[in-house]
Amino acid sequence: MDWLNDMRVLVTLSSFAAFVGVVLWAYAPALRHRFDADAAIPFLDDEQLLSEEAGMHEAAGVRGSAAAQQRLARK
Repeated sequence: MDWLNDMRVLVTLSSFAAFVGVVLWAYAPALRHRFDADAAIPFLDDEQLLSEEAGMHEAAGVRGSAAAQQRLARK
């Protein structure tokens, strides 16, 4: 049963390492701006959100769906 205890130790250590990695990722100063912007999404107006999405798609060279293009054309 010694291998069972070794496996338990390995699983515990790998779980702890994964937890520390997630915490470091969540509190990384380089990602703070992105997380703050994502947290503000529910408070944006629909038109403001659509215009930002269109700008991101145009910058990336991606065409949006037909419904999104029609919404933008109505503006």
